[in-house]
Amino acid sequence: MTSQRISRSGSDVDGRDGTTDLPTATNGPEIARPEIALSWQRSVTSGVVRTSADAHYVPCAAVPLRFLRAAQPVVDRLADKLQDHPVAIILADSDARVIARRTSQPKLATWLDRLMVSTGFSLAEAAVGTNAIGCALEERGPFVVDGTEHFREHLQEFSCCAVPVHNPVTGVINGVVGIGCRTAARCSLMLPLAQETAEQIESRLSENTSHSERVLLESFLKTTRRSSAAVVSLSRDFLVSNTVAGPLLSPADQPILWDWASRMLAACDEYTGELRLSDDVIVVARCTKVTDNRQTIG
Repeated sequence: MTSQRISRSGSDVDGRDGTTDLPTATNGPEIARPEIALSWQRSVTSGVVRTSADAHYVPCAAVPLRFLRAAQPVVDRLADKLQDHPVAIILADSDARVIARRTSQPKLATWLDRLMVSTGFSLAEAAVGTNAIGCALEERGPFVVDGTEHFREHLQEFSCCAVPVHNPVTGVINGVVGIGCRTAARCSLMLPLAQETAEQIESRLSENTSHSERVLLESFLKTTRRSSAAVVSLSRDFLVSNTVAGPLLSPADQPILWDWASRMLAACDEYTGELRLSDDVIVVARCTKVTDNRQTIG
Protein backbone atom coordinates (compact mmCIF):
# COMPACT_ATOMS: atom_id res chain seq x y z
CA MET A 1 0.00 0.00 0.00
CA THR A 2 1.12 3.55 -0.65
CA SER A 3 -0.07 6.03 1.95
CA GLN A 4 0.07 9.81 2.01
CA ARG A 5 -0.12 11.67 5.28
CA ILE A 6 -2.47 14.63 4.83
CA SER A 7 -2.81 16.17 8.28
CA ARG A 8 -2.27 15.43 11.94
CA SER A 9 -3.96 16.48 15.15
CA GLY A 10 -2.43 16.66 18.59
CA SER A 11 1.13 17.43 19.57
CA ASP A 12 4.01 16.08 21.61
CA VAL A 13 5.87 18.47 23.86
CA ASP A 14 8.95 17.41 25.79
CA GLY A 15 9.95 20.15 28.20
CA ARG A 16 13.26 20.12 30.05
CA ASP A 17 14.42 22.29 32.93
CA GLY A 18 17.92 23.06 34.07
CA THR A 19 21.09 24.07 32.28
CA THR A 20 24.34 22.38 31.36
CA ASP A 21 27.65 24.05 30.59
CA LEU A 22 28.84 23.86 27.01
CA PRO A 23 31.97 21.73 26.53
CA THR A 24 35.18 23.60 27.27
CA ALA A 25 38.84 22.73 27.70
CA THR A 26 38.09 21.84 31.32
CA ASN A 27 34.97 19.72 30.96
CA GLY A 28 35.31 18.33 27.43
CA PRO A 29 37.99 16.87 25.15
CA GLU A 30 41.07 19.09 25.28
CA ILE A 31 41.31 19.26 21.48
CA ALA A 32 37.93 18.31 20.10
CA ARG A 33 37.47 17.32 16.48
CA PRO A 34 34.79 19.53 14.86
CA GLU A 35 32.30 16.66 14.59
CA ILE A 36 32.82 15.81 18.27
CA ALA A 37 32.34 19.43 19.34
CA LEU A 38 29.09 19.63 17.36
CA SER A 39 27.86 16.41 18.93
CA TRP A 40 28.66 17.69 22.42
CA GLN A 41 26.63 20.82 21.68
CA ARG A 42 23.70 18.73 20.47
CA SER A 43 24.00 16.59 23.60
CA VAL A 44 23.78 19.68 25.79
CA THR A 45 20.79 20.96 23.83
CA SER A 46 19.07 17.58 24.28
CA GLY A 47 19.49 17.85 28.05
CA VAL A 48 21.89 14.92 28.45
CA VAL A 49 23.66 15.04 31.83
CA ARG A 50 27.37 14.19 31.66
CA THR A 51 27.56 12.68 35.14
CA SER A 52 24.42 10.59 34.75
CA ALA A 53 24.46 6.89 33.88
CA ASP A 54 20.70 6.54 33.51
CA ALA A 55 19.60 3.54 31.46
CA HIS A 56 17.50 4.05 28.37
CA TYR A 57 16.01 0.60 27.93
CA VAL A 58 13.45 0.04 25.17
CA PRO A 59 12.03 -3.46 25.77
CA CYS A 60 8.94 -3.34 23.56
CA ALA A 61 10.27 -1.88 20.31
CA ALA A 62 9.82 -4.01 17.21
CA VAL A 63 13.02 -5.79 16.13
CA PRO A 64 13.90 -5.13 12.46
CA LEU A 65 13.94 -8.80 11.47
CA ARG A 66 14.91 -8.16 7.86
CA PHE A 67 18.02 -6.22 8.86
CA LEU A 68 18.85 -8.73 11.58
CA ARG A 69 18.56 -11.71 9.21
CA ALA A 70 20.88 -10.03 6.71
CA ALA A 71 23.38 -8.95 9.35
CA GLN A 72 23.68 -11.98 11.63
CA PRO A 73 25.70 -14.29 9.31
CA VAL A 74 28.10 -11.45 8.49
CA VAL A 75 28.53 -10.49 12.14
CA ASP A 76 28.94 -14.12 13.20
CA ARG A 77 31.76 -14.63 10.68
CA LEU A 78 33.53 -11.49 11.85
CA ALA A 79 33.09 -12.50 15.50
CA ASP A 80 34.75 -15.85 14.75
CA LYS A 81 37.73 -14.08 13.18
CA LEU A 82 38.04 -11.70 16.13
CA GLN A 83 37.51 -14.25 18.90
CA ASP A 84 41.05 -13.76 20.25
CA HIS A 85 40.73 -9.97 20.32
CA PRO A 86 39.13 -7.90 23.12
CA VAL A 87 36.48 -6.27 20.94
CA ALA A 88 32.71 -6.40 20.62
CA ILE A 89 30.59 -6.14 17.49
CA ILE A 90 27.41 -4.15 18.05
CA LEU A 91 24.29 -4.05 15.90
CA ALA A 92 21.74 -1.30 16.44
CA ASP A 93 18.49 -0.48 14.69
CA SER A 94 17.68 2.80 12.94
CA ASP A 95 16.73 4.33 16.31
CA ALA A 96 20.14 3.41 17.82
CA ARG A 97 18.70 0.67 20.02
CA VAL A 98 21.14 -2.24 20.42
CA ILE A 99 19.59 -5.38 18.90
CA ALA A 100 22.62 -7.70 19.02
CA ARG A 101 26.14 -7.84 20.41
CA ARG A 102 28.95 -10.32 19.84
CA THR A 103 32.14 -10.80 21.85
CA SER A 104 34.08 -13.86 22.93
CA GLN A 105 35.55 -12.05 25.95
CA PRO A 106 33.42 -12.62 29.11
CA LYS A 107 35.07 -9.77 31.02
CA LEU A 108 34.43 -7.35 28.17
CA ALA A 109 30.80 -8.51 27.95
CA THR A 110 30.30 -7.91 31.68
CA TRP A 111 31.91 -4.48 31.43
CA LEU A 112 29.72 -3.50 28.46
CA ASP A 113 26.65 -4.64 30.39
CA ARG A 114 27.63 -2.22 33.17
CA LEU A 115 27.96 0.55 30.57
CA MET A 116 24.53 -0.45 29.22
CA VAL A 117 25.99 -1.10 25.78
CA SER A 118 23.85 -4.20 25.51
CA THR A 119 20.73 -5.53 23.86
CA GLY A 120 17.63 -3.39 24.36
CA PHE A 121 19.43 -0.21 25.44
CA SER A 122 19.30 2.98 23.39
CA LEU A 123 22.52 4.64 22.28
CA ALA A 124 20.75 7.53 20.58
CA GLU A 125 22.76 10.73 20.84
CA ALA A 126 19.76 12.56 22.31
CA ALA A 127 19.53 9.91 25.05
CA VAL A 128 23.13 9.26 26.09
CA GLY A 129 25.13 11.98 24.35
CA THR A 130 28.09 11.65 22.03
CA ASN A 131 28.79 8.03 21.08
CA ALA A 132 29.68 6.30 17.81
CA ILE A 133 26.39 4.46 17.25
CA GLY A 134 24.20 7.48 17.92
CA CYS A 135 26.44 9.89 16.01
CA ALA A 136 26.67 7.61 12.96
CA LEU A 137 22.88 7.86 12.71
CA GLU A 138 22.84 11.58 13.44
CA GLU A 139 25.51 12.33 10.82
CA ARG A 140 24.39 9.55 8.45
CA GLY A 141 27.94 8.33 7.95
CA PRO A 142 30.89 6.54 9.60
CA PHE A 143 31.75 7.89 13.03
CA VAL A 144 34.50 7.25 15.59
CA VAL A 145 34.31 8.23 19.26
CA ASP A 146 37.42 7.58 21.29
CA GLY A 147 37.53 7.52 25.11
CA THR A 148 37.08 11.01 26.54
CA GLU A 149 35.33 12.18 23.38
CA HIS A 150 32.21 10.53 24.83
CA PHE A 151 29.86 13.05 26.41
CA ARG A 152 28.86 10.83 29.30
CA GLU A 153 31.62 10.30 31.83
CA HIS A 154 30.83 6.62 32.42
CA LEU A 155 31.60 5.89 28.74
CA GLN A 156 35.00 7.58 28.67
CA GLU A 157 37.05 4.38 28.85
CA PHE A 158 35.16 3.03 25.83
CA SER A 159 36.16 3.48 22.18
CA CYS A 160 33.93 2.63 19.25
CA CYS A 161 33.53 3.15 15.53
CA ALA A 162 30.19 2.76 13.77
CA VAL A 163 28.91 2.72 10.20
CA PRO A 164 25.28 3.06 9.04
CA VAL A 165 23.85 0.23 6.94
CA HIS A 166 21.71 1.46 4.05
CA ASN A 167 19.09 -0.51 2.20
CA PRO A 168 20.65 -0.52 -1.30
CA VAL A 169 17.22 -0.43 -2.97
CA THR A 170 15.55 2.34 -0.96
CA GLY A 171 18.60 4.18 0.39
CA VAL A 172 17.03 4.16 3.86
CA ILE A 173 19.29 3.51 6.86
CA ASN A 174 18.23 0.12 8.24
CA GLY A 175 20.64 0.08 11.18
CA VAL A 176 24.21 0.51 12.34
CA VAL A 177 27.15 -1.82 12.83
CA GLY A 178 29.81 -0.87 15.37
CA ILE A 179 33.04 -2.29 16.73
CA GLY A 180 33.98 -1.28 20.26
CA CYS A 181 36.52 -2.01 22.99
CA ARG A 182 38.24 -0.53 26.00
CA THR A 183 40.12 2.59 24.93
CA ALA A 184 43.45 1.00 25.86
CA ALA A 185 42.79 -1.79 23.33
CA ARG A 186 41.65 0.35 20.40
CA CYS A 187 43.05 -0.39 16.94
CA SER A 188 43.16 1.62 13.72
CA LEU A 189 41.71 -1.35 11.81
CA MET A 190 38.38 -1.17 13.63
CA LEU A 191 36.86 1.42 11.29
CA PRO A 192 37.83 -0.36 8.04
CA LEU A 193 36.45 -3.59 9.49
CA ALA A 194 33.17 -1.91 10.39
CA GLN A 195 32.92 -0.37 6.92
CA GLU A 196 33.56 -3.73 5.25
CA THR A 197 30.97 -5.37 7.49
CA ALA A 198 28.37 -2.73 6.62
CA GLU A 199 29.03 -3.27 2.90
CA GLN A 200 28.58 -7.02 3.26
CA ILE A 201 25.28 -6.55 5.10
CA GLU A 202 24.09 -4.15 2.39
CA SER A 203 24.98 -6.74 -0.24
CA ARG A 204 22.85 -9.34 1.55
CA LEU A 205 19.97 -6.88 1.83
CA SER A 206 20.15 -6.33 -1.93
CA GLU A 207 20.19 -10.07 -2.64
CA ASN A 208 17.15 -10.56 -0.44
CA THR A 209 15.08 -7.85 -2.14
CA SER A 210 12.11 -9.49 -3.85
CA HIS A 211 10.37 -8.58 -7.09
CA SER A 212 7.31 -7.39 -5.19
CA GLU A 213 9.43 -5.01 -3.11
CA ARG A 214 10.87 -3.51 -6.28
CA VAL A 215 7.32 -2.99 -7.55
CA LEU A 216 6.43 -1.28 -4.27
CA LEU A 217 9.47 0.96 -4.63
CA GLU A 218 8.44 1.93 -8.17
CA SER A 219 4.97 2.83 -6.89
CA PHE A 220 6.55 4.87 -4.10
CA LEU A 221 8.78 6.80 -6.51
CA LYS A 222 5.85 7.58 -8.83
CA THR A 223 3.83 8.92 -5.90
CA THR A 224 6.64 11.06 -4.47
CA ARG A 225 7.26 12.66 -7.87
CA ARG A 226 3.73 14.08 -7.93
CA SER A 227 3.19 14.75 -4.22
CA SER A 228 4.95 16.83 -1.57
CA ALA A 229 3.07 15.10 1.25
CA ALA A 230 4.40 12.42 3.58
CA VAL A 231 4.48 9.19 1.55
CA VAL A 232 4.98 5.60 2.71
CA SER A 233 4.98 2.41 0.62
CA LEU A 234 4.82 -0.85 2.54
CA SER A 235 3.94 -4.49 2.86
CA ARG A 236 3.99 -6.67 5.97
CA ASP A 237 7.81 -6.69 6.15
CA PHE A 238 8.88 -3.84 3.85
CA LEU A 239 8.64 -0.10 4.28
CA VAL A 240 10.08 2.91 2.50
CA SER A 241 9.19 6.52 3.32
CA ASN A 242 10.13 9.93 1.98
CA THR A 243 11.93 12.64 3.95
CA VAL A 244 8.63 14.16 5.05
CA ALA A 245 7.25 10.92 6.49
CA GLY A 246 10.51 9.59 7.96
CA PRO A 247 10.73 11.86 11.03
CA LEU A 248 7.03 11.33 11.78
CA LEU A 249 7.19 7.54 12.04
CA SER A 250 8.88 5.05 14.36
CA PRO A 251 9.55 1.33 13.73
CA ALA A 252 6.47 0.57 15.84
CA ASP A 253 4.28 2.28 13.25
CA GLN A 254 4.91 -0.22 10.43
CA PRO A 255 2.61 -2.97 11.80
CA ILE A 256 0.03 -0.32 12.67
CA LEU A 257 0.08 1.10 9.14
CA TRP A 258 -0.02 -2.35 7.55
CA ASP A 259 -2.92 -3.58 9.69
CA TRP A 260 -4.94 -0.42 9.06
CA ALA A 261 -4.32 -0.36 5.30
CA SER A 262 -5.03 -4.09 4.94
CA ARG A 263 -8.39 -3.74 6.66
CA MET A 264 -9.39 -0.55 4.87
CA LEU A 265 -8.48 -1.89 1.41
CA ALA A 266 -10.04 -5.32 1.84
CA ALA A 267 -13.02 -4.31 -0.30
CA CYS A 268 -11.72 -1.32 -2.27
CA ASP A 269 -8.63 0.00 -4.05
CA GLU A 270 -8.36 3.37 -2.29
CA TYR A 271 -9.42 4.72 1.09
CA THR A 272 -9.03 7.93 3.10
CA GLY A 273 -9.59 8.04 6.85
CA GLU A 274 -8.20 8.61 10.34
CA LEU A 275 -5.41 6.49 11.79
CA ARG A 276 -3.89 6.46 15.29
CA LEU A 277 -0.09 6.05 15.31
CA SER A 278 2.09 4.56 18.04
CA ASP A 279 2.69 7.99 19.62
CA ASP A 280 -1.11 8.26 20.08
CA VAL A 281 -1.33 10.99 17.44
CA ILE A 282 -4.27 10.78 15.04
CA VAL A 283 -3.55 11.43 11.36
CA VAL A 284 -5.65 11.52 8.22
CA ALA A 285 -4.16 9.23 5.59
CA ARG A 286 -5.02 8.11 2.09
CA CYS A 287 -4.01 4.59 1.12
CA THR A 288 -3.95 3.00 -2.33
CA LYS A 289 -3.63 -0.69 -3.15
CA VAL A 290 -0.50 -1.77 -5.06
CA THR A 291 -0.85 -4.83 -7.30
CA ASP A 292 1.37 -6.94 -9.52
CA ASN A 293 -0.22 -9.31 -12.05
CA ARG A 294 -3.57 -8.69 -10.32
CA GLN A 295 -2.15 -9.82 -6.96
CA THR A 296 -2.15 -7.40 -4.03
CA ILE A 297 1.44 -6.99 -2.84
CA GLY A 298 1.20 -3.86 -0.68
